[in-house]
Amino acid sequence: MILGFERWAETANKELVDEIENILRACPKKITNRSIRKNLKLTNNQEASEIKVRAAVHFLRVSGRLPNLVCDQDGYWLASDKEELRRYVKSLEQRIASINAIRVAILETLEAMP
Repeated sequence: MILGFERWAETANKELVDEIENILRACPKKITNRSIRKNLKLTNNQEASEIKVRAAVHFLRVSGRLPNLVCDQDGYWLASDKEELRRYVKSLEQRIASINAIRVAILETLEAMP
């Protein structure tokens, strides 16, 4: 798990996670992090940072509560078919490759340092 997310998940406000899950399940189209936070504020007067929403989304995915939750630059949504999930997996694989390229470059820099 990503550093910080694990610690947050251990102490997560169950009510906040549940409410974010409800918002995502009820949304018939893509919804942005910002819109989730606005919805939380309007419906429950709950404040949540962008990071807490991302951490809750991460928890909802890996815990199996919303395993078909996908996203792109336009927001989050629940994938309704295998093709959407395949496209999302491909996107994740591209992100992994990009992050790994950065990792390799940093390791090379580290090795070259005196």
